This record gives sequence, structure tokens and C-alpha cells, in this order.
Amino acid sequence: MRDDESWLFSQERARLLPEGTRERAVAEFAMRLRWHGLFDPCPRVLALCPPDGADVFRRFLAWADRAKPKMDWSLHLELLAWLSRDPTHHDALDEDMIIELLAAAASKWAIYDRGPNKGIVLGCQRTPCTLVVGWKCLSTERGRTVTLAGTSEPATEDLETLVGYFEVAGASLDSLAPWLPFASSSD
Repeated sequence: MRDDESWLFSQERARLLPEGTRERAVAEFAMRLRWHGLFDPCPRVLALCPPDGADVFRRFLAWADRAKPKMDWSLHLELLAWLSRDPTHHDALDEDMIIELLAAAASKWAIYDRGPNKGIVLGCQRTPCTLVVGWKCLSTERGRTVTLAGTSEPATEDLETLVGYFEVAGASLDSLAPWLPFASSSD
């Protein structure tokens, strides 16, 4: 393997690797994992550019290669922020797609977060009365869940960024806490 493994995150650099090499095979596999990781939980995003989402995938990865976002639970929040700024696709970003992206991020948080908090609440300025709540596996009877919480009044009006979040210490959402801003890698 090369010391510089940036080709694992760049479609363009991966294509420059010699055909038939181990690095090329690993890079192509990494691209397939990234494609499935982005689109499997968000079929509405995939539908932006049928049949395979290539335009969104290629352009988002090119941006990610430059911006170096964290490749953690917040990746779908980065994609949401990127889509909201993208001149080609921002008009197609509707409430259902936003909720789908927030749910994907909440689900990944519930899987990968190792902190003591049991839940996360995500809100978006563009969906002020709908919050997405992700819960870690709290018991053998109740696995990891992602739910929607509707509010009668806009709950995200205090958000300083497109997306905000707060974590929940207990096993239920009893009240809203102050929003922490999600600062996209390009904000």
C-alpha cells in the first residue's frame, strides 16, 4: 500500500491507479462502500440523478476530497449542507429528503457513538416543526430506533446553522435542549 491513501476517498485519483493493481481494486471497493453508505439510507437523494446518482456522488466526493469532512455519523449532515448549497440540486431538496438525511445521520450516531448519552435530536431550519430523534439500543426488547417528533410551534428558529442537534441523557425526550450548531466542513 502507498503511504498516501487519499485515493481511497477520491474517485478521480482512484481512476488514475493502474488497472489490475491491488490499490485499484481496494479503491474501487472503497468507492462502492461509499456509494452504498450514502445512498442506501437515502433513496430520495439517489433519485436526484437517475439511474445511479453518479452526478451527486462524483461532485460530493470531489467536494469532500477538498473539504475533508469527518467520515463519521455526521456524513449525511455534510451531504445535506452540500446539497443545500449546490446550484444544481438545492431546489429539489424537499422536506422528505431532508428528513431522510437527518434520519440517516441519527441512525449512524445511534450505532457508533460511545458516549454516555442515549439519544440525539436533529433539527433543520428548513423543517422547523419536524425533529428527528435517534436512540441507541437501550434494551434487548428495544433496539436502535429513529423516530420523528412533531412540534406545534417551530422548534428550530434559534438555530444559527442549517442543522443543529443536542444529545439526550435519559431514555426519553422530555423537553428540548439548547441547539448545538452543526458546522459543515465548508461553513
